[in-house]
Amino acid sequence: MGDKGERIEGLIRELMEESRNRWERMEASLGDIRRDLEEWKMREEGWMVEKEEIKERLNNLERKWGKRGREG
Repeated sequence: MGDKGERIEGLIRELMEESRNRWERMEASLGDIRRDLEEWKMREEGWMVEKEEIKERLNNLERKWGKRGREG
């Protein structure tokens, strides 16, 4: 009976170790995903700023050319 008990304990230890390893890999993957999301968020914010700058430039050009069109 002792031999079976030792084998069962060994299997339980192996399962616990595998579970810990999987959990660590999952946490690492989640960390990678968080970093990727943060990077995308920063890119998106940069694109929004760039979009607003372009809109402002277009508005300025429209005002500039609109005045010239009326004068000419």
